[in-house]
Amino acid sequence: VAAGDCTGDGFPDLVVANTGSSSVSIFQTTAEGTVLGQRTISVPEKPQALSILRGDEPASATLITVHPTVAQLGISRLTGGTERSRLTTIPTEPRGSLLHAEVEKSSQRLRILMRHVQNGGTRAPLASYEEISGQRFLERSYRFTLPTAIAAMAVGDFTGGKERDLVLALRDRETGVTTVSLAAAQAGYDFQKIQRLFALPDSTASVRYMVAGNLNADS
Repeated sequence: VAAGDCTGDGFPDLVVANTGSSSVSIFQTTAEGTVLGQRTISVPEKPQALSILRGDEPASATLITVHPTVAQLGISRLTGGTERSRLTTIPTEPRGSLLHAEVEKSSQRLRILMRHVQNGGTRAPLASYEEISGQRFLERSYRFTLPTAIAAMAVGDFTGGKERDLVLALRDRETGVTTVSLAAAQAGYDFQKIQRLFALPDSTASVRYMVAGNLNADS
């Protein structure tokens, strides 16, 4: 489930990935939270995650859907509110998960970052998909090997630059200690040397997810 403005009316709508029917349902809502209706659009088989993106055009939105069982990424362009949709599919590696997606402000083109788990979680191949024009995307692969298992990842601006940085939770299986580290980006998703930030005090905790956001209004 994801929430975001799909129609351009300024109110968040609800979008649900229907894994069993290979579709996505869009529930348009009002300012009071009343559901006005449901519209269903077709996507590739078994969507398991989704994200809603908006560009500069008022009545348009983009839905990103992840399909790990069939190794595909779905990009649905919505125009005219939700009246029309155009689907583009991109082949990916198996067991993919969506790390980050955004519409680049100056060019209004999509940038997508995915992770593919291999070798028990210690190897982290990342794949980025950057829109060139229309339905054409440039794929780049980033690979780095770590001594401990990657428990979780998140993307955000942690260094105050214009690019997105990568933060990782790394769990040592022998000691149980989870360390949070940062890989700053120089350009796009070009992540550089990993820097250790801190260790979590509770070695019995198991980290599954990380969320990046601005909690203290310091930009």
